[in-house]
Amino acid sequence: TAAVLLPGPEKRLAEPRTTLAAAGFAVTELPLYRTVGVPASDLPEAPPADGDVVFFCSPSAVDAFVAAYAERPACVAIGETTAVACRRAGLQVTVADEPSLQGMARACGLELHDSPDPPE
Repeated sequence: TAAVLLPGPEKRLAEPRTTLAAAGFAVTELPLYRTVGVPASDLPEAPPADGDVVFFCSPSAVDAFVAAYAERPACVAIGETTAVACRRAGLQVTVADEPSLQGMARACGLELHDSPDPPE
């Protein structure tokens, strides 16, 4: 049996541990950090405005956002794991077609273009 070390946050979703274990790997999780929210007093006062779209790149960002703001704007998730957190929080979510900023922009109907080279 091959061993897999899985570094990450102290609290995490069951994936990818479940999939790796089901495939026969001996999985050891290495909790290396904690993700904690910012105190409400340190957050910007202005929540999202009508028509804004929020880009989420992690379930912990979704959880912190919904704990801080009552608004539930449309959002784009970088992947399905983050989309699950969005749906659980009652957010209307679109999932990026690939886990990148370009994929997230496309999910909003936008296309990012390479920026020109900076002047020398």
